[in-house]
Amino acid sequence: MFVAVYWWRVHPGKEAQFRAAWRRGTHLIRERYGSYGSRLHRDADGRFVGYAEWPDEATWRAAFDQKMVYDEPATRAAFVDAIAETPANAEPIFTMTVSDDLLTRSLAHAAAPDLMDKVALVTGAGGGLGLEMAGALARAGAQVLLHGRDVAKLETAVAGLAGEGLAASAFVADLDDETGLADAVARLTEAHGRIDILVNNAGARDRRPIGALDRASLRALLETNLVAPFDLVRLVAPHMPAGGRIINITSIAGPVARAGDAAYTAAKGGLEALTRALAAELGPQGITVNAVAPGYFATGANRAMVEDEGVAGHLARRTSLGRWGEPSEIAGAVLFLASAQASYVTGQVIAVDGGYLAHF
Repeated sequence: MFVAVYWWRVHPGKEAQFRAAWRRGTHLIRERYGSYGSRLHRDADGRFVGYAEWPDEATWRAAFDQKMVYDEPATRAAFVDAIAETPANAEPIFTMTVSDDLLTRSLAHAAAPDLMDKVALVTGAGGGLGLEMAGALARAGAQVLLHGRDVAKLETAVAGLAGEGLAASAFVADLDDETGLADAVARLTEAHGRIDILVNNAGARDRRPIGALDRASLRALLETNLVAPFDLVRLVAPHMPAGGRIINITSIAGPVARAGDAAYTAAKGGLEALTRALAAELGPQGITVNAVAPGYFATGANRAMVEDEGVAGHLARRTSLGRWGEPSEIAGAVLFLASAQASYVTGQVIAVDGGYLAHF
């Protein structure tokens, strides 16, 4: 394998255009050469850094000399128009030939997740952990569809990611409206052709003792936390290619319980069981289904609890790491499960809880 590394500075406001041209250029090269891989990220200096992996140096040199990324005039024009600065000689800043098979495999597994050209739908992504997950997927190269019901909040979230030059758009739908959701997903899949990654994150909570809960309250919580994820998988899976990824966001309230939270615990426990059932059913289609179970995260919704010294003391005693989780710390597990590195992982639940479930 031959690796070449490049960098570019991009005009402000043209980051999304640059990323789109990069993705299209990757397609053009892959169509001609087959075994070609690429990654793109933004470094601390604000430059876009691209990594290209070729079968050998001769193939790379031929493509580099012919400027294969510019096969399409429109792609070339968009790419060049977005660039503000390149190295003086436009040559790669680094190249390396990797001939050792073991090293090649190690590099492939150690590389950051590459979700370029993937389409990801994240529910409940207007803020909190959902927005953190959506942002992480977008920074890994995915075109991310942020779901929510609060249009103003959702538009703010999308604008924030777009301001980073990331590919993000809004998907407004009521997950509890069976007919409306089916229509919305149909329009979505028609527009994008497929959904590669589905993150079922939207949820609700109703902390009350069972004596204060009636059937309608329980059903409402089950509709949002269990039935809606089931329905989304049912609607989206037919449009998922082999290699599709479904990630359900459950909770540590699935395997453990506390008084006054029975409805939520039942819903999240059911979603964990559904994850295993869906993994069994969709595995023959090449689709993996896994779950992430968050513990205590310091999100805006939990602000009152975060400021409560009693809760902080409980976490100091009850978790291995002795603290709240930062919202950004949810991203790693989701990125892993969405990536090629997790191709043989399915039916599993990864607890991101600072050791809450492991500690007593």
